[in-house]
Parts: sequence; C-alpha cells; structure tokens
Amino acid sequence: MEKKIFIGPCEIAGYYSNLAKGFKDLGVEVHFFSFRPHPSNYEVQVDLPFLIKITQYFNLFKINKNIVIRFFISLIAECSSFIWAVSAIFKYDVFIFGFGQSLIRYNLDLYVLKALNKIVISNLAHGSEARPVYIDGAIQNKDHGLYPSVKKLKRIAKRTKKMVSRHEKLVTHIIGSPMSTSQFCTKNFINFFMLGIPTLKVRTNLIDNKIIRSNLKGPIIILHAPSHPFAKGTLAIKRAISNLKDKGYKIDFRLIHGVPNSKVIEQIKKCDFIVDQQYSDTPLAGFATEAAIFGKTSVVGGYAFEYLKDFIPKEMYPPSQICHPDKIDDAIEKLIIDVKFCKLLGEQAQNFVRSKWNPIDVAKKYLRIIDDNIPDSWWVDPYEIFYLEGAGQSRNISVQNVKNLIRNYGISSLQLTHNPMLEKAFIELSKLKI
Repeated sequence: MEKKIFIGPCEIAGYYSNLAKGFKDLGVEVHFFSFRPHPSNYEVQVDLPFLIKITQYFNLFKINKNIVIRFFISLIAECSSFIWAVSAIFKYDVFIFGFGQSLIRYNLDLYVLKALNKIVISNLAHGSEARPVYIDGAIQNKDHGLYPSVKKLKRIAKRTKKMVSRHEKLVTHIIGSPMSTSQFCTKNFINFFMLGIPTLKVRTNLIDNKIIRSNLKGPIIILHAPSHPFAKGTLAIKRAISNLKDKGYKIDFRLIHGVPNSKVIEQIKKCDFIVDQQYSDTPLAGFATEAAIFGKTSVVGGYAFEYLKDFIPKEMYPPSQICHPDKIDDAIEKLIIDVKFCKLLGEQAQNFVRSKWNPIDVAKKYLRIIDDNIPDSWWVDPYEIFYLEGAGQSRNISVQNVKNLIRNYGISSLQLTHNPMLEKAFIELSKLKI
C-alpha cells in the first residue's frame, strides 16, 4: 500500500512547497501545510483543512501588543493545530519536518510517532535551528543588530542541544548540513547537499538569462536582498559597493528588504548578478538559488568553503562566486571586470539547479530515505567535522561569544561534552586575541 506523506508544518524559502510538488509530480500522495503563512509569501496552499485555516488566521495576529489578547489568540491557534495534529498522527505514514519543528509544541508528538513506528524525517540543515547560538549571527536583533545577553546565549545553547538530542533519539532520519548541524550531533546524519534544494524550473524570457550590461551601456546592476541585514553583512556589502564606485565602476546597487518574494524575483530578472551574504556556510542558499534559476550568479562570502568541499562530491558542489568574508570587494570586482566569467558562472548555476536540484529528483532522493535505501556516500559523521566560525557573523564575534560563555558559565555551557575534541577546539578558539 502506498504511503501517505505529510510535509510541514513550516516553510523555509519555498523548500517544502517545492518538495511537495516534486512528490505530486511523481504521483505520490502528499500534503503540505504550514501553520504560519510565510512573511515573504513563498507558498501557495490550497485545500487547507478547516483547523489549519483557523491556525493560520490567528497566527497572523500574534503580534498584538495586548498581552491578554495575544494569549487568547495564541491559545486558539495552538488548540486548533493540536486537534488537527492528533488526527494527522493516525492519517499519515510518513512525516517530513523542517527547522526542528513538528506537529505539536516541544516536539511532544515525536514520542507518539516513534511508538507508532511512523517514518519521521527531520531536516535540521537550514542553519539556525541546529547551529550553536554562539556562532550564529541570526540571533542578532533584526532591527538594531544587538546580541542577547550571555545568560540568554547559554539558555539557547542548552535548548538547541536538547532539541538535536531529542530528534536523534526519536526520528527515523536526520538531514543535516556539515557546517551547521554537526556540532551538537552524536550520530551520523544524511548530508543535505546530497539531496539539494528543490528548485522549480521557471519559464524565462531570453532577457532574463542574459547579462544585461552586455547589451546596454548603462551601469552594472547588482542586487542584494537580505532577510536579516545584520546577519547577511549588508553594511559591509554596501561599503564594498561604495569602494568600487570610488574606483570608477558604474554600479546601480539595488538593496531590497522586507518585500514579498515575487518582488525579489522581479529584481533578480533585471540585475546582472547578486551579492547574497558576507558570512555563509553554504555556497548556494535560498536567495542565491533563486538567482541561479534565472542564470544569475551570486557572490557569497564564508570562512570554510574549501573545507566544505571535503564533504561534498565535486559534481554536487553548488556553483557561485565564493570568497573569504574579507574579500567581498574583490569577488564583486571580478564579476564586474570579467563579463564572460560572470555569464559562465551564472549559466553553470542555472544548469546545476535544473539538473541536480529539480523537485522531482530531490523527491526521489527522499523516497530512497523513506525506503531506507540510503547510499553510504550520503552519510556524514559529525565527529569528523571541526568547523568553529559559524555563519552570520565575523570570526571575532564568534571568538568573543565563546570567550564570554566560558568565562561566565564554564566550558560546559558550550554543550559540547559529547565531543571532547571539538570542545577543545572551541576552547583554543576562545584564547585568540581579537
């Protein structure tokens, strides 16, 4: 009998709605629901159960400043999702969860799903859900960039470690990213890069796939669309653009933030290339993948791209203009000067997402996981990885965070006692002068 699959209950940059489409194209019965509408309007959900509609509707109003009103709104949303979740536990055979979430708050449903021998796949590869908070720049406030107190860092690190341990104990398989999931893991996990990001093939006009400045005499159009300006290094990217303008380059720099995804796509079509972020641990994240769809290359800064190649076969390594975080200027300048290289890299990225990351092929790989037919090459041993810098922040900030945690709460606050060698590496990191 064919297995019924549930995907949810969240959306991450179109990943899960596209994955659901891949399953549907294969003729597999699948349902994707998100308990909260995505702020960038990625997913288009149809035929939602009545209780999920109620959940979504009331989740929209949780930002109400009145604490009493907010409490009752949250209570209605939680009750409606809980009632639906109970029925879903018995309705579906396979559950694909993302970002550390599941059907019920605190992952309480995972205990029931395990007792019922359901197949549960948890994707902890998106970044901040499993990455140690002290090396995660996404923890910065989106409005002013300030970090929480050391006490809060300690509390979040402990909570994240417990979540990872809970998933290791209760789910059938964990999908993880080598640089962001490995630190708190104690068991082998499936390499996210061997599956890919399910990316829809979009019908494009010819102009969408051309380098615009090769046809027009106007300035080069560079796009930056940060979801979190402080974590993406927007200030440094703006500074790099300013420096390049001072060198005489004609640049039309377009910075957009807080707009629906459709607006971002419109701007991708009109640009020559994009600058994704300064501190990344993946060469092709969501925004860069969207640019690749239209044949546009991406500048992506990060500390460990060469190291990451040790864990990804050459044919599965995503193409982009990668660079050290301090070399963003040089990477952008390279694409400005070398038009042919810029165009070639964009075409390579487009061919990659179409051939390697299309929804059907990604869904087929998930089916292999569901059938427990997983190639040895897909597995990652977390004890083989020693990545310390994190993402979304400079190495100096990571050093300072680790230093402050050890000074105030001891080495155990890093939550790394399960991996003595990695713990020692972070201790040595904390001794660096900054």
